[in-house]
Amino acid sequence: MLVDVDSVWGNLALMKLGAYHKNRGDSVQLLRFPKLWRPKLGKPIQLQIKCNSYKFDKVYISCIFTRNREKAESIASMMRTFGAEVEVGGSGVNLEKWLPNDVEHQMPLYELYNMQYSVGFLTRGCVRRCPWCVVWRKEGDIKVWSPLKEFLHPKHDKVMLLDNNLLAHPNSKDLLLQLVSRRLQVCFTQGLDIRLIDDENAKILRLIRYRDTEFKTPRLYFSWDTLEIENEVYRGIETLKKHGIPPHHLFFYMLCAYNVKAENYTWDYFMQNDFYRYEALAKIGIKPFIMKWNGRTDIKLLNAFTKWVNYKHKAKRKDLGLLNSFKSYFNYEYNVNLERL
Repeated sequence: MLVDVDSVWGNLALMKLGAYHKNRGDSVQLLRFPKLWRPKLGKPIQLQIKCNSYKFDKVYISCIFTRNREKAESIASMMRTFGAEVEVGGSGVNLEKWLPNDVEHQMPLYELYNMQYSVGFLTRGCVRRCPWCVVWRKEGDIKVWSPLKEFLHPKHDKVMLLDNNLLAHPNSKDLLLQLVSRRLQVCFTQGLDIRLIDDENAKILRLIRYRDTEFKTPRLYFSWDTLEIENEVYRGIETLKKHGIPPHHLFFYMLCAYNVKAENYTWDYFMQNDFYRYEALAKIGIKPFIMKWNGRTDIKLLNAFTKWVNYKHKAKRKDLGLLNSFKSYFNYEYNVNLERL
């Protein structure tokens, strides 16, 4: 039994475990929990509805996000009452737990999620040491991880790469050229490092059929997490533009409210840090996306800004300009006098 607690897309570890056990002749079943399931609300009957049989002797539970750790542990306890051997893994519960080598390098069992695209890592690790990130703590320095053929299904012409800093690897250009030669549609969902964009890799990226997570729209993902890298962000954008990749093809994650106390997140701080980055990107046609550090919800101003940027597209009134449009939305949603912030 494979239990997916919180994956946004198909869970790669569970698909590899599924392939391993299926190749051994075992019966494999996937169980996904509702997105809004909570331990205090979830009841065994909910599990029964979603599970065809309790006749399983091994259960693997994957938890990606730390906020869902309690959920994963609650499910594990529930499963053990059925007499099953249970293993819980994933970044949300244990950064040091890895799949056995013979499982890690299996072709994923894509049929578990009825996936029409492949997913995997060409590289793992990162050269950066961003204090808010778990990648370098879990994976260490950048290294080649799997050859493309290991996880690219023969019937798929689309691939979602989970590499956290592909461009940082010394052989990144050769890895990118493989994607070009196969004429694949590629989603760099975890983002590329804008600081590492140069003329050579920009030319190669232009040749790749890069796509968003739905494989519908041309999209390259990057991040701008601190003001300190502002000049490098602009330089990278200009380099991409010079080689035929327009700003409206770019999507930037923006980390907000890291290491900031709620009482220090003032209107001035917001304007100088978060709105400043958003406005700089939006004005040149780039789509920003707010990532609140640790999913924090204790800052009303940031909550409103996140909704307005990420989801309330109809609330962006061009006739008001970006700032006045947000002020109008904030006042409407929260009835707050911005002059007092």
